Amino acid sequence: EGSNGARVHFLATGTFIGDCKYSYACSPMYIYLGLANVEMNCQGFNACRFTDLHVNVDPPAGHIRTIDISCRPGHDSGCKWMELLPDGTNNTNIHLSLQCIQKSACYDSNWHLGGNSTVDMLCTHQNACKHTKIITIGGNGAIDIHVTCTTTANRCENLYIEDPYGGSLRLTCDDNGCQTVSPTLQIYCNTTATPTTSCCCDGNTIESWCTPCV
Repeated sequence: EGSNGARVHFLATGTFIGDCKYSYACSPMYIYLGLANVEMNCQGFNACRFTDLHVNVDPPAGHIRTIDISCRPGHDSGCKWMELLPDGTNNTNIHLSLQCIQKSACYDSNWHLGGNSTVDMLCTHQNACKHTKIITIGGNGAIDIHVTCTTTANRCENLYIEDPYGGSLRLTCDDNGCQTVSPTLQIYCNTTATPTTSCCCDGNTIESWCTPCV
């Protein structure tokens, strides 16, 4: 179940599994991944708060690391202030899945990604992805990002995404879910940072500042 204050060094392959169902169960944890994948269920209140995932080994060519973080309904703030960090690496070849489906689930969390990476993030509850940052550190291929902001009440308020270096950003805006994303992101989607980068919106309430996906 994890333990408050645990420190984990994981310098091999395989999968690190954290089943953090209870309050502060895995808060904080410092996980050094090696080449490992990650599956974490951060369901409890503040279950994975301040948990840091350190990528201390870049994978070989063709190897995709999967990081699956689920903040399921039941309590609040399960993945608040989590971070995915480079540790002398480029954070390349990562598939990141973030299920931010509780109140303040991924609030003010930071996710650093290098080239040839993908992000699939779902934000469904109040403040679920408020102040969330997807920070691209560039190089070694494109970064493709898909964010779904569904229903109102600040699901994606002040969501921050840096230019994905020749990749793409797709926002799915259901039921006004993208209404409160940050002006910075609106500007980015209006004036694509580089000619090879695309930003578009789909869903049932596409915002006026965002180009419809085709």
